[in-house]
Amino acid sequence: MVVALACGCAGDEVAFAVQQGYLTAGDAPSGYWVWAFFPAAWERDNDPERLLCARVQRIRGARIDPASLSGCADCTDAFQLELEELEHDCRGQEGSRPDLAGPLWVAFGPVSKAAPGPFPDRSLGWWSSWDGARWAAAGAAFDEALLEGDPPEADPAWAPGQRLALWPHEALAL
Repeated sequence: MVVALACGCAGDEVAFAVQQGYLTAGDAPSGYWVWAFFPAAWERDNDPERLLCARVQRIRGARIDPASLSGCADCTDAFQLELEELEHDCRGQEGSRPDLAGPLWVAFGPVSKAAPGPFPDRSLGWWSSWDGARWAAAGAAFDEALLEGDPPEADPAWAPGQRLALWPHEALAL
């Protein structure tokens, strides 16, 4: 995977962070978290051209029992993640903020009605946890091929080797 990092205008202060993820499914999934940082003006139009900087983290996971999750009763697959910082092009602290190192737990199940994502009929729900105890619907997970206009023939499921895009349902105000 190639991730291009681009800096916005100097002097713009970061006001929002948007996290996307990319995972290759399996018993030990691997992939990337990509944090994109935007100024306050981004809230008006969500224009991706307003990107100030980005932070990329490599993630590797190990399967955990989804039945042990409170707050994610219908989740069918769950993983604890290890994180490795890869790179960032941020001039400020966003590139190394410890409170943005993660989340370190993810789970998948039915799509949340509050966060259906761009392909609601072809998606799984994506839940995240920063502490392994409190879970929240984070967005939708779907086959990355859908972003390229090449829909997979199979229904959405956690299939080994499948590349999933993790689409967030909201930005984090900083």
